Amino acid sequence: MTVNNAAADAISDATLYGFIDWNGDGDFDDTGEATSVAVPDGTVGVVSLNFNVPANALVGTNLGARFRLTTDILALNNNGAAGQANNGEVEDYIITVSATPPLPGTIGNRVWLDEDSNGFQDKGEDGIPNVTVQLKDSGGTVIATQTTDANGGYLFTNLPRGDYSVQVLGSTIPTGMTQTTTYPNTGGDFYNQDQSGTGYAITLGSGENNLTADFGYNWNPTGAVDTGGPANTVASLGDRLWIDSDGNGRQDQGEVGVAGAVVELFGAPGPDGIWGNADDVPYTAGGYNPGRTTDANGNYMFDNLPPGQYETRVVDTTTANYDVNAGQYTQTGDPDHFGTTWTCQRQRDDDSRLARTR
Repeated sequence: MTVNNAAADAISDATLYGFIDWNGDGDFDDTGEATSVAVPDGTVGVVSLNFNVPANALVGTNLGARFRLTTDILALNNNGAAGQANNGEVEDYIITVSATPPLPGTIGNRVWLDEDSNGFQDKGEDGIPNVTVQLKDSGGTVIATQTTDANGGYLFTNLPRGDYSVQVLGSTIPTGMTQTTTYPNTGGDFYNQDQSGTGYAITLGSGENNLTADFGYNWNPTGAVDTGGPANTVASLGDRLWIDSDGNGRQDQGEVGVAGAVVELFGAPGPDGIWGNADDVPYTAGGYNPGRTTDANGNYMFDNLPPGQYETRVVDTTTANYDVNAGQYTQTGDPDHFGTTWTCQRQRDDDSRLARTR
């Protein structure tokens, strides 16, 4: 408020009083409806009065306000607003309180391979790409979807405050995977959240970034991982054949899988004792089926394997959506050294990386 306290008398320090009827009850007697600030002699210009707007303030309604500049000492209530003063000035205004619009929020964060099935994101555990995550409203209706990126990450943005739930679309999880141990610590980051029913429930506040919607998966149930030592441990080996459109050797978001390709599992080298040759022996112990056909996303998995050495090969792609064995494709990279063996100890996230475009 602009004031002029340039009086010539020797005792002219003044006070600016402010009164606002926040609840519209016709007086200034309620908590927070009056305040004041000193205005020293010679002050000419803008002086600020600070009010704390109470929670019960009427929004969008015309409210009465009064401001008094005087050298008198006034009470900070209705008497001070309406009583007589020996000098000074009184001004009345009509004000309106506007609601602060809520800020948008976000919900995320990751779908990952829980290698030890402990329900926690341990260092080095990879994300699962190309998984569809659904965002639902308070009534359980799907209102948005996101696809996980190469690191298993996803994010729903520009969300108004309110109640939501998040759920992974099961049909987009690699075949044979199930969710591992979940924890009751709702809101705990890096933990595997319970998404049973309509999904993992979240109440999102104004401007909140909730990044606790993490979901862990494994091909083996929790009880089959590291229970009773190596003799009782089973393992898995896989898991995807895809078209590496940019040739960078990484599964980028949107890169399509090779569906309908046949992958074969070999359990021993042939008579020459060398892995990677035509005489290698398919793994058929106990009637095990050594062949897998990649699903619509290019995923495949050999599970329930005893620890040991194995090799996988793409043996037939003639009926696949991309005939990657026909010669027009070449492999862009294989961090596991295609054609060599790997000792299977527990569970394996092995993106086969057998064929991609250059």
